[in-house]
Amino acid sequence: MSLEFVNVDRGARVIMFTSALQGEGKSTTAANLAVAFARAGRRVALVDLDVRHPTLHSFFDIAAGEGFADVVVTGGPPSRRMHIVSAGMTTAGPDAAPN
Repeated sequence: MSLEFVNVDRGARVIMFTSALQGEGKSTTAANLAVAFARAGRRVALVDLDVRHPTLHSFFDIAAGEGFADVVVTGGPPSRRMHIVSAGMTTAGPDAAPN
């Protein structure tokens, strides 16, 4: 089934990938779909929100660097314009304070 077809009536602009277990292919699927949409002429913002094990930056051979978690914690804008946003700092778990 085509995502474009499913989206016709709803006008959805966000696709989120999630699963209960690590290693099920969420990042790979998200990266491949983002590339496919970009090649089709769509504007894409690919955001890695896995703050415990960020991996999207490695698919595109970019440094993890400043990312989403850093912006949320510091309250300031990132120092560079981002199209692909890494997860930023890593945490031990959802109840752990950022480093």
